[in-house]
Order: sequence, then structure tokens, then C-alpha cells
Amino acid sequence: MDRAASNLLGSVGRTEGLQTKLLDGWIEALASVVRRAIVEGDVAEGCDPQDVGRLIVSIYMGLRQASDLDAPERFLRDLEKSWLLVLRGIAQPDRVDYFTQFIARRTVLAIRSATALVAPD
Repeated sequence: MDRAASNLLGSVGRTEGLQTKLLDGWIEALASVVRRAIVEGDVAEGCDPQDVGRLIVSIYMGLRQASDLDAPERFLRDLEKSWLLVLRGIAQPDRVDYFTQFIARRTVLAIRSATALVAPD
């Protein structure tokens, strides 16, 4: 269903502006989280929240094309690797280890959840 919605959004959404509205909403939601993370000292102050939000959305959308959505573990591992690459550029240096461990834990949970959903009965 997610894939069908994304394909529909890509084909119909571009002509009617739906894709732009949706992605702009995602970017703004992530920018809000980044603003809070800057205040809390997790993200470097020099990072523009809109730019970080756009980067995260771009990584996700790009991985949907470059990874294998029929192999949830591969997709989630690719997403984990992308996050780890970006992390060093946006996180405060003293927070990198914490977020690296957090990403690893969340990836394992997501893989368990995704593989349970696609496992044959």
C-alpha cells in the first residue's frame, strides 16, 4: 500500500502539486524537531533546520529508489548507514556515540517488526 501510494504521489502528485505539499510538510515537521534538538544541544547550532529536514526527506526518498523495498532488512540497513553518515555532520560531537547506539537499537526493532509483517504464516 505504501509503495502504491508513493507511486501514485510521484505520478499524479507532481502535476497537481500534492507531492510538493506533502514533502514540504515532512520537511517542516523535521525542521521543527531539529530546532528543538539544537536548543537541547543534540544538533550543532550551525545547522539550518530546513536544510537538515530537506536532507533527511531526500535521503529517505532516494533510498526508496536505490534500495530494495521488497527486502525490508536491506532497506532498513541502508537507512541506518545513511543516518550514521549524516549523524557526524549534524550532531554535537559528544552526542554521536549516544545517537549511534540509538539508531542501531531502533534499526533492530524496525527489522524485527518488518520481517514479522512479511513472514509467511
